Formats: sequence, C-alpha cells, structure tokens
Amino acid sequence: MVLVKFCGLTRRQDYHAAVAAGAAFTGFIFHPGSPRFLSPSAAAQLVEDPPPGPHRRVGVFVDATIEAIRGAAASARLDLIQLHGRESPEFARELGLPYWKAIRLREPGDLAILESHPTQTFLIDAWHPDRHGGTGRALDLDLVAAALARARTLGKRLVVAGGLSAENLAAVLALRPWAVDLNSGVEVSPGIKDPAAIGAVMDLVGLQPI
Repeated sequence: MVLVKFCGLTRRQDYHAAVAAGAAFTGFIFHPGSPRFLSPSAAAQLVEDPPPGPHRRVGVFVDATIEAIRGAAASARLDLIQLHGRESPEFARELGLPYWKAIRLREPGDLAILESHPTQTFLIDAWHPDRHGGTGRALDLDLVAAALARARTLGKRLVVAGGLSAENLAAVLALRPWAVDLNSGVEVSPGIKDPAAIGAVMDLVGLQPI
C-alpha cells in the first residue's frame, strides 16, 4: 500500500485525526515563511499527548541552521527531517539526523539531486519561484512518472506531493509511488484540516491494489 503523509498540521485535533485515519507520517512546518508555521515550542505542546497508532513525525525546514533543526527535533520529538530548501549533501551529513530531501521539480534535469544526497528517500513537489511547498500546484503526471522511473533505477524511494487531494489522487496512486504527501488539498483554510477530506484520501489509498 502507498504510505500517506498529512503535512502542515497546526492543531492537536488534526494531528490525532490524521493518525486515527491511518497516516504513516505527520508533518509539521518550521519555516517562518509558511502560513502553517509552527514554532518549536508550539510543536512540542501539540505532540505532548501523541495519539495511539504507528506514525512518524516529520519536521519541514527551509534553509534553517543545523542548531535550529536539532533544537526543534528534540523539542517536538521528530523522527525525520524534511529538508525543503537549498541544503547541500555536506549540510545533511553534518546534520546527522534521518532526513528526506525535497526536490522542487520543474524539469527532468532537477532529478540529478537523486544521485548526490546521502538519503534513500526524496520528496518531489511542484516548482514555485517564491514558495517552498503548500502552494496547491500540481505536478505534471509525465514528470512524476519520469521521476519515479529514475528513482527506481537508482534504488531510491519517492514521496509525491504537489496539490494532491481526493479529486486528483487516483492518477498519482496508479503510478505506485512509495508515499504521497497532502497538505492544502485536505484543508478548509491554511493549517486547518478537514477530517472528511482526510478520510476520503485514506479510502482512496485503501482501494489501491497491493
């Protein structure tokens, strides 16, 4: 089954709803430029009473310092770091924490990063000139298919993001990514998730052949 991450969580009830629905990953954004920004102290309070059920907490950072990432990871009890900026392989090695590298994908040449970063897992998101994710823009399916083929050749795993919702998710699921990442497509407003939309997504995922 394709794994699911719900990102941009800002409320305890949404965090619990995502895990109860079966999300494998829950995402918290520590980039101050995001409308879904959480401070490390706010994130620590949000995860203070974690819901039952297996899930991994992912912290999203954009060109943050190593000290800031390590501090937030400790306070919010993060399991994974998502590097969503211009972080180099050397930066990731020095960070020394399990991580995914995000690729803001505009053309096939952007996939060269798959061969340089020392991680098995990458996230592809729609390119935007100013914003680092959460834009609601969808990736071209041909580009997603090319990215998945390249990743499989290299023995890498891909998380597909970019404007996904219950309305357009089936076409991406048919390409069999390792995981999908949903944010704006399950919201009523930035940072406020819709439990019905979360449930609809998980129903779709559950219908996919294994």
